[in-house]
Amino acid sequence: MSYHRAAREHHNRRPLPSHHPRRHPPRRKRPKRLSIRAYILIILIIIASLVLFFYNILGVDTETEEQLGYAATLNVSSLNTNFDNTQLIYRFYYTHMPLELARHIIIDPFNLAKLITFSPLENTLTIYTVSPVIIDITYDYENNNINITLYNPRELYSHIVIIDPGHGGHDPGAVVGPTTESEIVLSISLKLYNILGESDNNIKAYMTRHNDIFVSFEERADFANSIGDIFISLHANYFDGAGSHLVYGTEVLFNPENPHKTNTSNRFDIDNATLAQIFQDNLVYELQTRDRGILEHTGLAVLNLVNIPASFLEIEFMTNQASLANLTNPSFQLRAAEALYRSIITAFNYSYNDTSE
Repeated sequence: MSYHRAAREHHNRRPLPSHHPRRHPPRRKRPKRLSIRAYILIILIIIASLVLFFYNILGVDTETEEQLGYAATLNVSSLNTNFDNTQLIYRFYYTHMPLELARHIIIDPFNLAKLITFSPLENTLTIYTVSPVIIDITYDYENNNINITLYNPRELYSHIVIIDPGHGGHDPGAVVGPTTESEIVLSISLKLYNILGESDNNIKAYMTRHNDIFVSFEERADFANSIGDIFISLHANYFDGAGSHLVYGTEVLFNPENPHKTNTSNRFDIDNATLAQIFQDNLVYELQTRDRGILEHTGLAVLNLVNIPASFLEIEFMTNQASLANLTNPSFQLRAAEALYRSIITAFNYSYNDTSE
């Protein structure tokens, strides 16, 4: 193509319309900048998040620590305890648990604690002991320490009764319809435990279980032998032979061999037959049940393992319709607990040596 022809075609080309995109190519948009206020707000949110993290997760309270020390980060109102005496596990839950707190906890006597664990993320301190203990916590603000003192219950109480609700967990005991022996005796045991706790007779009560868990015979016996003066195991009777619906009444079983007589650390001297008769008389009188008497029994594992005065109480028969209705009645259960309470008072006031002269 000649120069003149190319120039002529260029001259004759129509101009692009004003709205054509090639005439006005799109401009690249600039990103919007955040305002200064927005930057300040973001920074404040980050700072607040960090403060909450260190306060809630690590438990650090700067003002409290600077002014009063680590002992002030714990107080009675913020302390919850969940004691499993049978398993010898004592777990404390705190609202604050600084990582450095471990250095400020003093446990005495230390030989009663076989293992101590801290879990700062869960705010817990767990003490595993060699025997059941009473725990007292005091705060030493002057030296910035938390003192946890462990006592054997026998150091603080002159009379200790071990209440043993039979069965539990995967062992329900006797079962009639939806009702289990383990739940009946647990309900009566808890009522007795509460009565003893509210009394002013200086009798300390412990239970081998407070809920529906399984506790072995060995664990029940070891627990009782380590701190107890009297052991009572609560049960509901069962008979599935001919005429079972006609069988009813109360009986108490005991070990006639009195294994506690060889226990030199035993503080309380009463033979098992006498103890059983005290419980039998009070239960029959209060509940107006048939008196089936006290029975010697050397084949009950828990009675053979316990080396303190002990009774095995059969409150009533679950296989008798009227008796079962009573056993599941809260009013009947409370009367049974009150009868057991009076029996315990009588037993502790009984002197074996005085009657044997």
